Amino acid sequence: MSEKSSPPAISAQIQKAYDEAKVSYDAVKIKLQQIYPKQSFVPFPDLKLTTERSERGEHVINNDVTKVIRKIIDDVVKEVYGVRYSTLEKLVARCRDLGDATLSDTTLYKVYKDPTVIEDLVVDIPPTEDYANFNAAHYALCIRPVKIEAQAFLVMQYRRFAVNRAGAPDPPANYVYECRCRLEHCIAQLHESLAYVDALARDKWIGKDKGRRRLYEEVKNKVAEMFNQLINWDELTNWMTDLHDKTYKYRDNLYSE
Repeated sequence: MSEKSSPPAISAQIQKAYDEAKVSYDAVKIKLQQIYPKQSFVPFPDLKLTTERSERGEHVINNDVTKVIRKIIDDVVKEVYGVRYSTLEKLVARCRDLGDATLSDTTLYKVYKDPTVIEDLVVDIPPTEDYANFNAAHYALCIRPVKIEAQAFLVMQYRRFAVNRAGAPDPPANYVYECRCRLEHCIAQLHESLAYVDALARDKWIGKDKGRRRLYEEVKNKVAEMFNQLINWDELTNWMTDLHDKTYKYRDNLYSE
């Protein structure tokens, strides 16, 4: 049985790329700590430098991006209806069992089932070539508050519809405004730092191919548009209108189970 080969040594080029990435990573961390002065981001480790390769190839666009909106919607459903309904799919199935399939006809469900198609740009980098993966940690740092704030805003919108039916007042305007501002800051940070792009894998994948350069720009713009959905307040409100209006009449059945 052959032993696993040791990762290649770190070249001056990779060390330089790491040093630049670490400056960006630390700057993002500081900005997030300013936005969230009472929330510690200490659990995120320092940016580590490793030359180990992924067995599935190196993704130019982080492999998580096409799943983000689905994960956020699932977390909203779980918070509103409890762990029994840990995904929107389970909630749709339960409403169907109760005799109503209209939740599956909504914009919310379409966004959930048909996320933005992102072309898979993957490059295999042989161990003899320079490479180090430090994008995953950077992406994790930036995406965490995006998920937190998007979920908070969506749940707030859902509950606003619910309490309005009972004649209760809306949440304070400043609370809604602050939530939106934090989410806008987090999305802007995601874009500014290109946290969803592995720059080293990108450069290896593109090389000198102008066609690949154009395709990369198209894919990057698609990703940016996808994340910008999360600061389209009318669209987010419509998602929660769909969720509330299509499930409200079954609330007693759903909450009591």
